[in-house]
Amino acid sequence: MNKTKIFISSEIDRINGITKDMSTDIADYYIQIEKKINSLLKSNDYGDALLDGGIGIIMTIYSKKYLETIKKDTGKEFPERIIYRRKTKDSDVRLRVDYEKFIESTGETRKGLILQNIIDSILALNEKIKKHKDVKFLGEKLVNDLASALEK
Repeated sequence: MNKTKIFISSEIDRINGITKDMSTDIADYYIQIEKKINSLLKSNDYGDALLDGGIGIIMTIYSKKYLETIKKDTGKEFPERIIYRRKTKDSDVRLRVDYEKFIESTGETRKGLILQNIIDSILALNEKIKKHKDVKFLGEKLVNDLASALEK
């Protein structure tokens, strides 16, 4: 039985424009997506790469000002990352959502940015896992199944 679960969260720059209401809307929407994906993971086979592990997706929504402050304080860029741990069969994916587009958008457009980040994260993880020939992850199938589930 597949015990893989997805965990979706976000890191948000609330200092420079994202309000508490926006944060709540973000969480409400990605929780809906998380439930749909977990249902798909439970009932379908997407390979053994993440069997008994998990898919961690953390959307990062930071302003340029915030990213510049991090770089100034640490001397380093705040990186996106795609980590796959073969031994524990889990992952950690952190991709950015375009902050300016996010702030300027509302409703369905904002939901689209969140959904696109989740899809991009799954596909990026899929590419990372392809490098390991002894395991498989059907990330493209998961994305297609998610698209079908969202149409219902």
